[in-house]
Amino acid sequence: MSYIQIIETVTFRTRKDVSDDEFQTAIEGLESYFSTCDGYRGRVVYKTAEGLWMDQLSWADEASVAAADAGFRAHPAAAAYMSLVERDSVTMHKTPALFAKVA
Repeated sequence: MSYIQIIETVTFRTRKDVSDDEFQTAIEGLESYFSTCDGYRGRVVYKTAEGLWMDQLSWADEASVAAADAGFRAHPAAAAYMSLVERDSVTMHKTPALFAKVA
């Protein structure tokens, strides 16, 4: 069993010319980065009926988040993912979890 200490939530919109299928490929491709990060516990991606995406990541601790953030931009899958996102629509929150665990 692993405990989750930090929930990172990123909300954004994709560019208007990006299909959901195209973005789904980028979502899955980004796992090639996150799966190599120490302290990564998992990820869930949502899309609201209004077209707002939420990418929610679970982390073991603050140090894991900081290390992942430091390497994010240099990874090719991150560049592909971010090229589909409306940059001005991005908001990010890192919140300590009150209680969360994964089996």
